[in-house]
This record gives sequence, structure tokens and C-alpha cells, in this order.
Amino acid sequence: SITKLRSSSSETKASQNLALKEVVETNGFVKVLVKSFLSLESFETEPQEEARISATSAGVLKELNLLVKEYGDRLPPYLKEMNTKVLEDLRLGVSKDSTGDLGCVNLSSTSGCSKAVRLVTGYRKLFEIKLLRGILPQEEMQSGVIGERLVMVVYNLGKSANPRQKAVGTEILRLAFQLGIDAHRIMEIILRRDDELEDGSFFTSAQQNAGMASTQRRKKEKIARLEQEKGELFYLSFHKLITNYVTFDFEKYATSILDRAANDISSPGGRIATLLLISVLTDAGIHARSVLLAFTKHILILDPLVKSDSSRSNDIIARCQRRALAIIERALILDASLKKNRVLFHTEVNHEKEKKEQENAAYFIGDALATCLRLDSSSSARIEATRISMQILLQDGIDRNNVCSAIVIEALTDLVKHVKAVELDPWDSSGVAEGTKDAILRSFRESCSKSHLMRVVLPLIEDKYSDQTLKFMTKAMNSVENAWDEALAVELFILAFEKDRETYQKRVCGRLLSVILMNSSSSAVCTFISERVDAIVEVLERNNRGESNIDADATNVLNAFIIMNGLYQ
Repeated sequence: SITKLRSSSSETKASQNLALKEVVETNGFVKVLVKSFLSLESFETEPQEEARISATSAGVLKELNLLVKEYGDRLPPYLKEMNTKVLEDLRLGVSKDSTGDLGCVNLSSTSGCSKAVRLVTGYRKLFEIKLLRGILPQEEMQSGVIGERLVMVVYNLGKSANPRQKAVGTEILRLAFQLGIDAHRIMEIILRRDDELEDGSFFTSAQQNAGMASTQRRKKEKIARLEQEKGELFYLSFHKLITNYVTFDFEKYATSILDRAANDISSPGGRIATLLLISVLTDAGIHARSVLLAFTKHILILDPLVKSDSSRSNDIIARCQRRALAIIERALILDASLKKNRVLFHTEVNHEKEKKEQENAAYFIGDALATCLRLDSSSSARIEATRISMQILLQDGIDRNNVCSAIVIEALTDLVKHVKAVELDPWDSSGVAEGTKDAILRSFRESCSKSHLMRVVLPLIEDKYSDQTLKFMTKAMNSVENAWDEALAVELFILAFEKDRETYQKRVCGRLLSVILMNSSSSAVCTFISERVDAIVEVLERNNRGESNIDADATNVLNAFIIMNGLYQ
């Protein structure tokens, strides 16, 4: 009857009004409406029927509110009174500590969980018809206290949560986030920073620890640790929902998350912050650009993870470096997904502040990778940094205008030199050089940017048919009908005749160039050689004149004949 009032004729309205008035005044219609949102158990029916009752009541209440707004004083008084009474009873029903207060349910009991399921259904329907915010206490709504209370209902489940409790908790948490909660408060709940626990990190000195009452200290430490573990369980149980909420407005949370990830290595709070940050960078979706802008703005907060600190143990340094690398990797992958609209290494930035932030990010990422690429860093960090540098950062080639690429290329070149030096040391039995060499060559083989990285890794490729990288590249080029890679061919040609290049490296380049030429189309080969014929002829003429009298010159002649052979073939 209510839903038809707006579209009915005046005669029909009159008859409907009489029928409606009789129902409302004699059958306690207000109580029925309120119960359908806050006391569904009173209907003593099946869950599906409860949901239908709540949905029907939401439709009635929504239509009633529309009538009040549309007709105002022209609406029959009993309908206005009914609407007012329903809203008043709902406000009273959801007030703190009342039977309809979702913020005071106890999910740990079966009855409490059932009560929560019904209340969530009612709250959700009220939210959908845009009435929930209006009936909840306004002061608590504006300050985010309502949202916080709902979050704490779920948080207090701890590690004993079963699947049903988690399902209900997810719905309560979703509602809490939609109602809103203060950004700093949600970070405090999830990360659980506690000043009493600071000696658990590597920043508190032994002198500070010595001056504390040990028994009381240990007790407080244990309580704080348990709270942080509780926060970790809470995040892991509902990480998708929490990640989506944080991602939506990452700028609000960036400082807190990055600070905790950078400055807390040993506690659960630091792990949660890192997992949350990586999850946001992984699942940013349509918010990718805004997430990266916020990340770039605050990236220098992560500096403690890679800065030099002699007070740290090798284990702590390795953990810091691996954490930094994991974050950097996800940021680089997300940035690459934006293609022409990149944030970290975008070349056309007009805004001065954004340009400065981008420069800071480029230097930080470059320096962080360079630090981990040193031979004296931990093996795990060095191998990860090698993979990230060669397979992600430099995947699309080297932008010479990008300071980050320049720093990393220099670091990789230095690492290769050190590996060669240690490799030649007959007294070195650590295996560091061999392991690093394998990591570099493996990353090179899997990289799509071989033409840009060839110069860096060439010293590590041996002039032997048994060399794994040489075999891999030869097989790859032989297996493709048209193996033409102009960028790689040009780079190999330059390296094959480079003046100060070692002889064995020139032979490797000549061998690879021969494979490319032999497996490419005749037009591509002829064009390539015709553009370089003068240089080739000059090498051969010097040999005819008897001017080639050193091993390097002999290798140049060999490479020239290899190229000419490719042309004839």
C-alpha cells in the first residue's frame, strides 16, 4: 500500500490510507518494522525468511521516507508520525549497550554469533536505504568511534575464530569500513605499536635495557607481544578487506605503514606493515597511480632498511635488505603496469614537487639496489637484487636519462668486475663468486633486455661451447625461424670490434653474431652488413697490409670473416 501511494489516484489513495491507518494503529506496525532490523530472532523463522522480512521492511521504510520528503505537510499525519516513531525506536535500538548494538556483541559464543548475523543483516539493509548513518549516534559517527567499536568486535576474536565467525566478522568489518574509522586509529589497531616493546627492535641500546626492572619489564613485554601477535592474526584473517580499505585512500596510511615497515624488524607489527604495503602495491587495481604517487612521496621513510649501520648484526642487515627489495620489486612491477602513465620513472613531469619526489624515489631505489649488489652483502639479498635489477627494472631497456638505471648499471658492472677478480683468486673457497656469477647469468638468460645487458655480463660468458649462457642463447636463436634481433646484433657488432675489449669476449660476440645472421632473413642480414661494410672492409684491408700483428687484431679479422660468411650464406 505504501509503495503504491505515490502512483495511485486520489480515490484509491483515500481507500488505501484508511486500510493503512487501520493496520498501523491496531497491529503495532512500528514494532514490526523495528524488529525486522534489530530483532529478527523474534520472528522465529528460517534464515532465508528472516532476510526476506528485513528486505521487505527496508523497502517499506525507504518508500515511507521518500513520501515524507516528497509530500511533506500534505502527507496524512499518521504516516509522518509512524515514520518519526520508527526512526526514534531505531535510534534507541542501536544506542550503545542496547540489544540492537552491534558493537557490543560477543562473537566468541554461538548465540552471540547468531545474534551478530541477524544484526548485520538489519544494519546492512538500513545502510543500503541510506538511513543507518542518520540513526547512529552522530558524535560517535563523526569521530569514527562507531567504526572502531565494530572493528574491535572482530579484532577480539583472536586466534580461536572458526569459519562461521570469520564470515560474520568479514561482514561486520566491511560495514565498519563503510561507516568510517579514523585512519590513525585503524593503523594502531592493526599494527599495535607499543612503546613498551621498543627494546625488541634493534634500535634500543643495551644500556637502556640494563636500567629497567627486569621482572616488570618482561611481564609488560609479554603482554605487548601478545597484543601484537593478536594484531597479526587479525590482519591475516581479514587481509583482503583491510588491504582494499587501505588501498582506497592510501595517502592517509602511507606514512604509518612505511615508518613501521622501515623501523620495526623484529616484532609482528613490522611484519604486518610490510605485508600490508606489499599487498597494497600488488592489488592496487584502479588505484595504482594514486597508490604510487603516495608511495613515491614518502619513499625516503624506508631509508633505515638500506642505510649503513655498524651496530646491526649481519642477520638484521640481511632481513632489512630483503624487506626493502620485496617492497621495491612490487613498486617497480606496479609502475611498469601503468605503461605511458608511469609514476616512478615518468620523464614528462611538469609539477616541480612531483618531479622532486620522483628524483628522490629514483635515487632511493637505485642506491638500495646498488647496496644489495655489493659482494659483501648477504647472498640472498645480492641474488634478489640481481634478479630485480635485470628482469624488472631494466626489462624494457636502459633509459640513460634515468638516474636509477644509471646507478644500477654501474653497480652491476662493478659486481661483475669483483666476481671476476675473486674467481681468479686460487685461495678463495667461499663460493660467493660462483654463486653470484650463476645468479647474474641466470637473470640475464631470463631477461628480455639482452641487448642492453650484454655489455655488463659479457666478461662472465666463457668462450667455450660448454658455457651455459652461450648454449642457451645459441639454442634460443636456432629455434626461431627468424631470429633477427637488431638491437642485440648492433650491440654484438660494436663489442666484437671494440678496441680495448678482451679477446675472448670479442670471440663470444662474433660467435653469437654468427648465429643471429645464420638464422635471420636475407633482407635483414644484407641491410645490417651494408650499413657496416666500410668498417668490415677496413679490418680486412689492415690484415692484407700486414698491420694486424696482435691477438686482438686477429680476432677482429676472424669476426669480419664470420660476418661476411653470414652475408654469403
